[in-house]
Amino acid sequence: MRWVIIATLFLANALAQPQGEGGTLTTTAGQEFPGQLLEPIVTLETALAVGGVLNLEPRFIRRLENTDGIDTVVLRDDARLTGAIVNAALQFTTRFGTRAIDLTLIRTVELSGAVPRELTAMPEARRQVRLTDGQVLVGRISASAGDVVIQLSFATVRLRPLALRSLQVMADRLTIEATDGARFSGSGAAPDLSLEAPYGTFLIPGQLIQVVDVVPSS
Repeated sequence: MRWVIIATLFLANALAQPQGEGGTLTTTAGQEFPGQLLEPIVTLETALAVGGVLNLEPRFIRRLENTDGIDTVVLRDDARLTGAIVNAALQFTTRFGTRAIDLTLIRTVELSGAVPRELTAMPEARRQVRLTDGQVLVGRISASAGDVVIQLSFATVRLRPLALRSLQVMADRLTIEATDGARFSGSGAAPDLSLEAPYGTFLIPGQLIQVVDVVPSS
């Protein structure tokens, strides 16, 4: 019955379509509505963001998902974040009109816009950080991040995170490739990292880090 009401509201509110981010909204009942997301900001609560929240412009968003009460935001740089979307409803417009759709009635919103230029700038400086819980962050490692310390058989090596090309964590061992081509592995732990992206800054605890790598070319 609620889905009939949604469709009726769209039909009863036919208006000229304002400009937003084009895409498709799918309800939890499986109904699909092509249209545009008009919400100016989608706010995601996440402990990884500085301040605990990310205020995301829709142009950065590729997909919103609500699965079993867990909100996931996939961004256009392939970052994947889980948390809680603060917005109680999302403004969405279709050929039938514009309505605020309660977040509890939304399964997914797929957006189809182009990748913003800010997300592709300086690809050599950006890193993809994959976490143990499946989240993926993308951005530039801040110069303020602590050193990576790794114990080799013959020495202890300290490496600035900015000099990392890739890092892989397996139990208490690290495998590292530096930007100068050096490759080595030994005992150690990933450091806490500060990661800067055009849409926010993240503080990532080292114990959550599984892989740091260069951003795959598109």
